Amino acid sequence: QLYLTGGVASSQPAPTRTFHLCMAAIATSLFRWPGLRRFSSAPIPPRAHCVSVGQRDNGLLVAWGDGHESFFHYTWLRDHFEGVFMATTGQRDFDACLIPLDLRPEAIRVLPCKTKLHITWADAEHTSSTYTLPWLRKNCYSEAERAARARVRTSPIFWDSSAPITYIPFESFVHDDSAMKIAITGLLAHGTLFMK
Repeated sequence: QLYLTGGVASSQPAPTRTFHLCMAAIATSLFRWPGLRRFSSAPIPPRAHCVSVGQRDNGLLVAWGDGHESFFHYTWLRDHFEGVFMATTGQRDFDACLIPLDLRPEAIRVLPCKTKLHITWADAEHTSSTYTLPWLRKNCYSEAERAARARVRTSPIFWDSSAPITYIPFESFVHDDSAMKIAITGLLAHGTLFMK
């Protein structure tokens, strides 16, 4: 049995905690579960159809086909570009503190496929970032969108020492999408996850 402490597997339990979430394993698996992938090849729903993109002082204003508008700060966009995440673990390989607060785009365009937004940044390296429009719409952080997501989010379940403990086999978690979905749903509900 493995005890995952601070992302490190050990054969000994942590002295002060029962379990620490292994973030590398979680991040790796998130890329495998279609419902949680950062980018998807699924058809674009009307709400993710981009009508227009406009620049503001410190961000982009995107108008969607369902009438909703999303505002994305330039620093948030640069920090959430897919390229800053390691493909094998999903871990961020980028220091957000290096993003200049006055970051501005040099060029912005919706690609011909109509599913991606491409930004070339006006920095020394002329860094470029590409985002899928459905992902941007799904991750809109306007007050209305956050409230809508909160309504469908799994409600937390409070538990004590009498609660039954369910273990998820690590191999199933890594290789079986259904097992991983059960594990993450339980994590969202209970705030903890046990693997062996």
